[in-house]
Amino acid sequence: MINRFITFLVFTVLSLSVTPALSQSDPLNGYSVQHFTDENGLPQNSINDLLFDKNGCLWLGSQVGLVRFNGSSFKLYYPDDKPAMESNVISLGKNDSGYIYFQTEDRNLYCYPGNNSHLLSPVNTAVLKRPYLLNARKQFVDFTHFLSDGPSGEKEERRLIFRDLFDHNGNFYAIDSTHLYLIHNDSLFYFDGRHLQRSTGRMVDPTHLQYLLSGRKLYLLHKDSIMAVYENGQKVGGTEAIGGDLLADAATLRQSNNKFHLYSCNKVNHLLAGKKLYRITAAPNGGLYTEFLIDLDFVTNISAVEYNASLEGVLFPAKK
Repeated sequence: MINRFITFLVFTVLSLSVTPALSQSDPLNGYSVQHFTDENGLPQNSINDLLFDKNGCLWLGSQVGLVRFNGSSFKLYYPDDKPAMESNVISLGKNDSGYIYFQTEDRNLYCYPGNNSHLLSPVNTAVLKRPYLLNARKQFVDFTHFLSDGPSGEKEERRLIFRDLFDHNGNFYAIDSTHLYLIHNDSLFYFDGRHLQRSTGRMVDPTHLQYLLSGRKLYLLHKDSIMAVYENGQKVGGTEAIGGDLLADAATLRQSNNKFHLYSCNKVNHLLAGKKLYRITAAPNGGLYTEFLIDLDFVTNISAVEYNASLEGVLFPAKK
């Protein structure tokens, strides 16, 4: 059972009767709610992404740089090649060793080395052209092996795919350091560590699909349904409804034309269907199962969801 604890990092003051101080919490629908704004320590109210590190500190991607919250105070970091006001951090991630990476609006990729310096240098840019990318699942991936190995006739295709991923880094999903799913020219590819294979033909309107990686399986989702399942590059499942609590709400959500948005961070996935937030996991039958968490009808414009297992807490930035 999930402990009922949620924290809000808000762009503006949340539309509740009282805005609590940093140490206070406000009960809402049985949840403990805490609010943080620039009035009680947050350096800037526009938060694009969230990430917990291995030590339990919360990192925030803001319009003025990278922010770390240690549970009591906030600290701001920003790139050494641009002023703070041009340091819009749009996404965060980490590698297997726990190092924090972040990407700015101009697609430059940076790493926080843990030296407590306020200024951070880029590890990959369009000029540097290093084989490192950060994806939508907050995974830092080294593409050196992908680009250097393989048949001679395939190397150019791999280079083209990597250049496309530099501008569309939401289009790859890493099972581990060598096994990847990639979307290029509206087709799904699978890299097994040695060979690159096309798993699908040209997909019809793939922009309407969302992709969930669980173990070695990649699920292609559309709203409340699984459209296909792939394992080791091969299709192993077809269309079926997503099970669990979402199944009971699906008809109502569809009638209201609600949007479905998947938020993934490594092995933890959440689905926001309209204003309802669900935890989504792989089911024993090979499908997907959802557990309802909370109805978020009191906030709008959620841009990120992050979960901390040790706190049993769900966090997200929210607008009034």
